[in-house]
Amino acid sequence: IAAGGYGRPVARSDFDVYLRDGVLAYLKEPCAEGDMDARFLLHIIPADPDDLTADWRKRGFANLDFQFADHGAYIGGKCVAERELPDYAIERIRTGQFGGGQGRAWGADIDLAAQALYESIAAGDYGRAVAQSDFNVYLRGNGLAYLKENCDSGDTDARFFLHIIPVDPTDLPADGRKHGFENLDFLFADHGARAGDKCVAKRELSDYAIEQIRTGQIAKGGALWRADIDLAAHAAAQAVYDSIASGDYGRPVAQSHFDLYLSRDSLTYLKENCAPDDMDARFFLHIIPVNPADLPADRRERGFANMDFHFTDHGAYAGDKCVAERELPDYAIERIDTGQFVSGAGAVWRVEFAAGR
Repeated sequence: IAAGGYGRPVARSDFDVYLRDGVLAYLKEPCAEGDMDARFLLHIIPADPDDLTADWRKRGFANLDFQFADHGAYIGGKCVAERELPDYAIERIRTGQFGGGQGRAWGADIDLAAQALYESIAAGDYGRAVAQSDFNVYLRGNGLAYLKENCDSGDTDARFFLHIIPVDPTDLPADGRKHGFENLDFLFADHGARAGDKCVAKRELSDYAIEQIRTGQIAKGGALWRADIDLAAHAAAQAVYDSIASGDYGRPVAQSHFDLYLSRDSLTYLKENCAPDDMDARFFLHIIPVNPADLPADRRERGFANMDFHFTDHGAYAGDKCVAERELPDYAIERIDTGQFVSGAGAVWRVEFAAGR
């Protein structure tokens, strides 16, 4: 476990609980002898109830309750126990310890589908989040996934709204055409579950071409959080990245935090392995023309056209890349000065180069 062979805990409580290859492991550190006195409960709910033996089908689970002495041991101030699980497909695992007449001393309800979804997101199968707020939102194929780490029970109480705007409005179901979107609002209990201390949910989307997704959580006072996901922008960013990768944009004209590519009509910014905070600082973009008379009258004194922008207005993610593109003025340009800055702190990075156009 300490070497990472069991991965991350699938549940955390008095004990951390791990799952690997059909074996459930319990770990408590530091551990006192009294921690082991209470009997452990372990109930296995299969994906197919017919996998249960006849005597357990009525209850709906296999009872594998045990005493620590039978399946555990002390190791240097730590308590470790292991149980092999049945080899059929398992939907849920309920485990914990009994607390005498007080019910359970602690308990964990492990949803294996939720755990699998979390592991898939953590492994990068869903790429980077297409939106980040109270929940991170991921998109793969027609599956939209929500993840909140260190999730408290109250985080899932509010209803989730999910509005899908198609590229072609005629793809909408009849009841959605009036509003211009398909309403897939849902309660977390219907499409989500906990995976340890994480909350995950998944919704399957319609298979028509989607232009935009609006989602978040709503309460009586309005939206608690909201994310507008522009899939057209993400697709465009991916197309630009693919074009850069294939050599259509040539070599960068400048390199710093971003690689910069200059074409006849536009300036393109690219950052590989891009983190969300790379986008927080505002971009400055100053265009110095060959002929100052090409500038608007209010810019001639400064000597450049100001085209500063926020990433969200002109950029999008393409997998783990960040791509932004700005159309340039159609007059002859001598130099371009660009980078990112934080008000009061100055430039985060900056490059200046000859445009030659």
